[in-house]
Amino acid sequence: MAGCTMNWRRREVLASALAGVGALALAGCASVPNAPATESALAREVVNVPAGPGRETQLSVWTPAEPRGLVLFSTGWGSWPERYGKVIDRLGGMGLAVVAPLHPDSVRSPGGGNLPPEQAFQGRIADVAAAAAYGQERFAGLPVLAIGHSFGSLMAMTAGGALAGLGPFRQPAVRGVIAFSTPGKIEGLVGADAYSGLEVPLLLLTGTADLVPDYVTDPADHLFPAQTSGADSYALVMQGAGHEFVDDDAFVERAWPVIDLFVQAYLFDIFTAGDVLEDWPATGEDQFIVRRAGG
Repeated sequence: MAGCTMNWRRREVLASALAGVGALALAGCASVPNAPATESALAREVVNVPAGPGRETQLSVWTPAEPRGLVLFSTGWGSWPERYGKVIDRLGGMGLAVVAPLHPDSVRSPGGGNLPPEQAFQGRIADVAAAAAYGQERFAGLPVLAIGHSFGSLMAMTAGGALAGLGPFRQPAVRGVIAFSTPGKIEGLVGADAYSGLEVPLLLLTGTADLVPDYVTDPADHLFPAQTSGADSYALVMQGAGHEFVDDDAFVERAWPVIDLFVQAYLFDIFTAGDVLEDWPATGEDQFIVRRAGG
């Protein structure tokens, strides 16, 4: 499968880890089918592209009037791209085109998401590679950012160099990663060095109520990628925000100033934005954490 070259021993470990993940409705999967509709106001088109031998993936593509950058967007486990309209509209308002695959574990995929978790993971890796190839051809020359929610944030981080021990998943054009509510620690998959291979800056967004019943019982677990990244990282912890805060206008609004600064600094190379980001003051009881690589 394109972009996935794990050896058999690693596949055995991965299969074991993901079997438990599937049983626990990974990172809020159980709530996804009932999530509120958040269709984007931007015009959306759908294209089908090859994603490995004998397989295609469906890409949703949103294009602003004057694209300045490209976002590769990966959804949460069981979810679908159109669900993230609140975030996609804001990205479009910044001049960012968005390319988002319909992952094989989605309840809206042709198979309804009914496939083994290991196969779904491999399909996701291939989807991200296919989205990157399509996006970079269509929006040639534009800087690229990877963004994801929940399990999709893990996929975005692989595009930045995470999980290097499992395979060469890195997408070289990706300049930075934004992770909404990471999936936490996954035994057998997310080990101590899972994020040490990250080569690009990371912005992680989570909350004090970011819990997943029976799976993530300590909100602090979501900070693990920022704490162990091989590159510079930033983390915003919002008081009261839960795992699905991407559906809440108030929390998205609260997070957007730091997202905007991160995009300006690392996608558009506006160095003054980077200086402001370093000392960005979180409001109220929110916490903003800056960690330098190796720190």
